[in-house]
Amino acid sequence: MSLPDQTADLPGLPKDGDGPVFAAPWQAQAFALAVELSKGGAFTWNEWADTLGAVLREATARGTPDDGSRYYEHWLIALERLCLAKGLTDLG
Repeated sequence: MSLPDQTADLPGLPKDGDGPVFAAPWQAQAFALAVELSKGGAFTWNEWADTLGAVLREATARGTPDDGSRYYEHWLIALERLCLAKGLTDLG
């Protein structure tokens, strides 16, 4: 999977010298889903980064800033939020 060049600009992305790192398979799946939806035109990478940034700021405002241990939980919240906003899923 080729990653958008903008992944370097994502706040708090757990990574090493080879790229993003994941502690569990669901994290890699959520990451890949966001990348593929963006590449497919469901939303722009800027929309993605803005939504993720908003979720991270909300966590900080609640007094639970991300120390990296919950990063992909926030990633998933942002993905769900953006998919709902774009009408990509139906919870009804």
